[in-house]
Amino acid sequence: MALYLVERTDYNPDQEFEFTSAVVRAKGRLQARKLITRGVAELPYPGVKADGSNLRVSRIEDNRESPNAVTLVAYS
Repeated sequence: MALYLVERTDYNPDQEFEFTSAVVRAKGRLQARKLITRGVAELPYPGVKADGSNLRVSRIEDNRESPNAVTLVAYS
């Protein structure tokens, strides 16, 4: 498990209440992306494309002792 920063690549600061970034705990980059594209109730977070094509995933830190989870989400 590791912590990943998931960011939108097409963020527009003029849009309000849309997903901008999140820190998630996951087994890999694909799982980190899925945590955001499945979002709340199996729907992507606002502003996130269902296929995750507007997301960038960066590994932050190894964190093997914790379960998968969304740790922090930022909205505009």
